[in-house]
Amino acid sequence: MNLSYLDRFSTLGFPSDYDATFRTFYAQHDDCHGVLVALLGAVATSLTVLMFGYDDDELNGLIVKLMANRDVTVSVCLDASQAGGLHERAILAADKPYLGNSIVIGTSAFGHQISHEKGLCVDGRFTVGGSTNWSQSGEGDSPSARQNNELTVFDSRPRAQFFEYQAQLIRRFMATQMAAAARKPT
Repeated sequence: MNLSYLDRFSTLGFPSDYDATFRTFYAQHDDCHGVLVALLGAVATSLTVLMFGYDDDELNGLIVKLMANRDVTVSVCLDASQAGGLHERAILAADKPYLGNSIVIGTSAFGHQISHEKGLCVDGRFTVGGSTNWSQSGEGDSPSARQNNELTVFDSRPRAQFFEYQAQLIRRFMATQMAAAARKPT
């Protein structure tokens, strides 16, 4: 897959000499939501998500379909403070069968602060980073869009491997937090 297939989501387009190994989109004029939908729709073997939080029902629906597919490995790490939001709680209620397995929720390993990552890795090759929140106000795809955000897609196996390594560390820490919380008497 060549990243030029994502060019259709850019309002301004890319110069002919733009580096073919990445594409950067800006929520104030590009369709960041479309980029994320296209990437999630292209997952063949694995998906790793490190996300501060999200309330995008369409993206969640795509992730849930991937979690239900036995041929795809899915790992999602979410920040505990954001997972407690009204819409986020509703999304997670639908995802309940996957909590603790595909989805872990916790805080940062550094002083138990927020886990503010906003990235994903597709098939151990493509990574996404940037400031884009997975919400209507953050993705720039609706009249309610209110944020200037950036989303960059990289085609780099070494970058993807490093992302996956970091995700494993974060996942392990959050899974330990979830297990400890489950053992506490109520």
